[in-house]
Parts: sequence; C-alpha cells; structure tokens
Amino acid sequence: MVEFIDYACQACKDAEADLELLRDRYSADLLMVYRYLPTTSAESLEAFRFVECAARIGRFSEVHKAVLAHVDSLSTWNWADWLSGTSDESVRAAYMECVETDIAPHIAAIHRDTIAANELGLRGTPSFLINNMLVEGHPGLATLDEVIRIALHR
Repeated sequence: MVEFIDYACQACKDAEADLELLRDRYSADLLMVYRYLPTTSAESLEAFRFVECAARIGRFSEVHKAVLAHVDSLSTWNWADWLSGTSDESVRAAYMECVETDIAPHIAAIHRDTIAANELGLRGTPSFLINNMLVEGHPGLATLDEVIRIALHR
C-alpha cells in the first residue's frame, strides 16, 4: 500500500489509527510505502524534512507518529523536543547533520512524489494506492480493509 501523505493534513492524522490496525491485521501481507505530497506551507515542508531525516537514522515510525499527532500545532511544535527525549548522542548528531545539509535531496524527493501523484490524477491527501486500486481521501477502516482483501485475492 502506498500512501500519499501531507504531515499538515488532518485527514492523514485521522487515517493513521486505521492504518496501524491494518498493518497489524495484515502484517505478513501488507507493506506500507509513504510518498510525500505536502502543501506548500512552511510547516508541512519542515515536517516532511524532519520525518525524512528521522527515516535516515532509523527512527521513521516513531517520528512519523509524533508528527501526525501534532498536525494541529505544527507551527508551534518545537522539533528539538523530540531530540531532547533521546539520550543517544549519535542519533542527535545524525539528525542534526541531515537537517543542516543541503535541502536539495528533500526537494527532489517531494518533486518525484508530486510527479507520481499528478500522473495518478490525485487531488489531495491522504490518497492510497493498493495494488493499482486508487482510494482518495480517508474512507474509513472498513473500506480500506475491503480494498486490501480484494487486492490480496487477485
């Protein structure tokens, strides 16, 4: 399953609990891939960059969840708060190195994902691609579960 996500998207936050249930339910059969379709807001872009840097140091899952939990307060959330919660100096150093480096790789990733979204005709987030079946918006747990079951039985 590919999710096109924006970390400033309330519906993306709302979908996360259902996605967690589905990941547990189909753990042997479901692989989640996240593609970024952020708005042009500074908060959305910074959130994407924060999560991308966390992924590079092996902390994607926890930071992905933390950022989605703060969708309503991205503009005031102190990104350094997450770092202060870790006692691993190597994690802090790797994250800071990622954030302080050139932003070009992050922009390139967003550009790549935006092109893919445009080719699919997506109009917003969240959007899901499940074995070539496109679901736009957050339709709820039952619908996502049904689409996954159909995809698994093809």
